[in-house]
Amino acid sequence: MAQPGRNESCWCGSGLKYKRCHLHRENQAPESKFDIRKKFFALSKQRFCFCGFDAERCSSVLASSHSISKSGSLKLIAERSHVAAIKGDFGFVDGVQSYFDSLRIAEISINKASTFGGFCEFHDAKLFAELDRLYFRDRSIFFWQLVYRAAAYEKYQKIVAVDFTDQVRLLDKGASLAELQRVQFHANFQKWSHGEGLKNINILLNGIEDAYQAQAFDRISYCYFLTDRRLPFAGLGFFQPSMTMDGWSLQRVNLVFSHELFRSSPLSESVCIAAIPMKGSTLLCLCCLRHQSRSKEFIESIRGSGKVVSLFLGAMMLSIENVYFTPSYLRRLSDESLSLLKRLSSLGIAEDVRQSDVVLARSVSLFDDVAVIEREAS
Repeated sequence: MAQPGRNESCWCGSGLKYKRCHLHRENQAPESKFDIRKKFFALSKQRFCFCGFDAERCSSVLASSHSISKSGSLKLIAERSHVAAIKGDFGFVDGVQSYFDSLRIAEISINKASTFGGFCEFHDAKLFAELDRLYFRDRSIFFWQLVYRAAAYEKYQKIVAVDFTDQVRLLDKGASLAELQRVQFHANFQKWSHGEGLKNINILLNGIEDAYQAQAFDRISYCYFLTDRRLPFAGLGFFQPSMTMDGWSLQRVNLVFSHELFRSSPLSESVCIAAIPMKGSTLLCLCCLRHQSRSKEFIESIRGSGKVVSLFLGAMMLSIENVYFTPSYLRRLSDESLSLLKRLSSLGIAEDVRQSDVVLARSVSLFDDVAVIEREAS
């Protein structure tokens, strides 16, 4: 590989001059993974207000928003003000060979669980009042608030992921030329793929905001199930389904062919999935923009299931990371059941779901005895 001049742009794609980037990088001391991990958490403390359609009323105080209501839902499944999550840390734990090997049960304060910096205090309180109070009488407004918060949470995660790729670049210090190239290709690929995801979520957010401005809440299609008792888990997220829960292919999401690298990728359809604990039951929700046929097909593959509650949990663990449990519930699970949840958490990350993954999700049977006492779809 020909080396650029000192004042030319570095070959790695960072945008920096070669002399300030990879000149003599192979002779530099390796970067501490602990320090890079700290930088990731620092990036996760960024604050924004994504509410561009009402920007003139933004307050000067940026909130630490709960994607899952702390007082309305997290408190209901917490013990000693903590909930549990299955968390992974691939790439930053010594001796770990795979993401699955790094998965562990982490107990998290409900003050910090599910938080993100996506809104100012005014909009965080105003836009999600019905959702946070679990005021379920006006279904259309409730589900609009649900999908808006989930999409904003997803946008925040994508921004952090894009920014973090600049820290991943530093992992090649002191490495051989081949390793330098491998790390930089990986960083460039991650920045591109997360950037494409961010583009996708921005278009989704625009559609959700347009529905609010037009007061056309029926643009959101929803399906929900109300269980006969409160379940020991909560979750919220947006994802792009590559396959139905029946094993039928829907769309390419993460599968990229070599000739498509670093080019603009087609937009993917998205599904919002949420488990919302209430006083005596849990509300299981699936939502999407009404015109998105692939998303509706995914939702229908769960809606038509005979054991919808167990399948819902399997689909949620396979699709999103923002899921929390009652700590004692996870501790009481058999090794086999806990391993199943961990395995589902490790799948579908940066790759499309396979039929074997769907079969695994369908094997969840933890809540086969839970009855659905109310269901509705729009």
